Amino acid sequence: MQTYKAQIVRKIFDGRDFKSSKIMASTMIEIELPFAPFQGLNIAIIYPEEIKSVLWKPTEKQFACFLEDCYFASTVMNSMTLEERIEEDISNGYKLLFKQDLPN
Repeated sequence: MQTYKAQIVRKIFDGRDFKSSKIMASTMIEIELPFAPFQGLNIAIIYPEEIKSVLWKPTEKQFACFLEDCYFASTVMNSMTLEERIEEDISNGYKLLFKQDLPN
């Protein structure tokens, strides 16, 4: 059975949106799927999320899949900080690609 390699990439911000954020990070996990990934696919690695966009990387023979952006400002619904979100991703097999301050 043929499988497809996919890098699942998540962007994480510390604010409610990109403009209000001071720090951005990106995490990634590599998985194999029994079918080619596509935009709108719901995938559950830590919890169900939708793939926002897909990029085919022919030289690497794999897909890069980008999840919906994650904003982690402390709110009533979400008290997780950016650092806690990164730690949760890493404990679930993700790798930290980068973390940087954003210009304001």
